[in-house]
Amino acid sequence: MADVQSLAKRAATDADFMRKLVSDPERTLRAEGISLTPEMLKAIKALDAEEMERAVRAFADSKPGAAM
Repeated sequence: MADVQSLAKRAATDADFMRKLVSDPERTLRAEGISLTPEMLKAIKALDAEEMERAVRAFADSKPGAAM
């Protein structure tokens, strides 16, 4: 199972993965072994493509264990 930060880094550098993440976050994350709570899924689905990209890039650039 990949950790969320490594997936964010992948999405920030892999346009195809980012497209999959934006178009179907639940399926994409589940395929990577990430389980989402209903609240997390709702929050992710509420993001538009630009917001998703900003969030992914911010997470990818953060230091492991740092508070966001």
